[in-house]
Amino acid sequence: MNPFSPGCVSAPALMAIYDAITEPERWRTTLDIVAIAIGAAGGGLYIRGPSDRPYEFSAMSSVYEPVFLQQYVERKLDLLEAPQWAYLNSQAPLNLVLDDQTGIPRDVLDARPDYVFNRNQAGIGRRVAVRLNAIPSWYDAAIFGFGAGLEEIPSTALGSLRLLIPHLAKSVDVSRAFAMLRARYQAALAALDRMSVGIAIALPSGEVIVHNVEAARIFTCADGLCLGRDRHLRCRRPEQMAKVELAIQRASRTLRGDADHPEALEVVDRPSGAYPFLIEVTPLADSGGEIERRLAGALVTIIDPDNVPPVSVRRFAALNRLTPAEVEVCTLIVQGSSGADIAERRGTTPETVKSQVGAILTKTGARSRGDLIRLVLRTVPPVQ
Repeated sequence: MNPFSPGCVSAPALMAIYDAITEPERWRTTLDIVAIAIGAAGGGLYIRGPSDRPYEFSAMSSVYEPVFLQQYVERKLDLLEAPQWAYLNSQAPLNLVLDDQTGIPRDVLDARPDYVFNRNQAGIGRRVAVRLNAIPSWYDAAIFGFGAGLEEIPSTALGSLRLLIPHLAKSVDVSRAFAMLRARYQAALAALDRMSVGIAIALPSGEVIVHNVEAARIFTCADGLCLGRDRHLRCRRPEQMAKVELAIQRASRTLRGDADHPEALEVVDRPSGAYPFLIEVTPLADSGGEIERRLAGALVTIIDPDNVPPVSVRRFAALNRLTPAEVEVCTLIVQGSSGADIAERRGTTPETVKSQVGAILTKTGARSRGDLIRLVLRTVPPVQ
């Protein structure tokens, strides 16, 4: 009997998903564990980008042997999937898309060479895909294949997968930043100090075991947020501190399967009147001991909108299709300029700036100026 059913989350699958943040080489094992949890034969992570191929392989489970992938590409079988990828491109992120819901009849799919190859070489029939983010020009996707003997993908499997997808998407998002750091500096702890945003790693109890230089600067300011002698985060307003503590607890419980919170966003006010700190809390596992053996806690990112490092918004602007005027306004927002300052510097009216800011927020999906800064820094990691 499959212990992973709708309404509950598999703790081993969640732990494996968040383990992959600090250990990207674990994605193969992670996909195996997720596939077992939902009753699939295998799964893979893909990147769809601007190339002549519909996608690139990012990580694959054990059912897909290297020779399988090599032959799949050499025979150009991936090109046959282009119509389905185009359909997936039109769908909202985190929504499951069955292979026979893409406008192609099932009998046509089953007779197609790529489906024949999957059945014969990997024992896979029906497939389900999902976009993991909303970036227009490229995005990550996950695809899980089920045994060739199944006529339909079980509803219990789809329900189970829906519960895991937000966590899978969050882990892929965060692991990319960690992978960039690891590749450049080859040491997770040393790399944290290269980040120009505050980074702290907390245990389920709320104790911060590691934090970087920018986080130390923020704590030293004691402007609404600090690190107590017990190494717990302290906020000036008790209700905000309670929210941060709860977010850390929920992140840790999520790894155990006792909660379902892939991320939490909190705002911490500052007595100085400066723009509030933005705090993002994400589950973080590190069973391999890169940071602390058997860690199952939370990654806490702290953004000081009044101390944003110099970053180019060009990549962010391109991904969100901002106009040249909106690029200028977005750049000034990230630099901390107010609406009045932007209007003066650009020789326009506050009403025009307000309209441009609204258009930027709509295009990017940001809910506020602070959230916009957070999204920019996520797209362009502030690495010194």
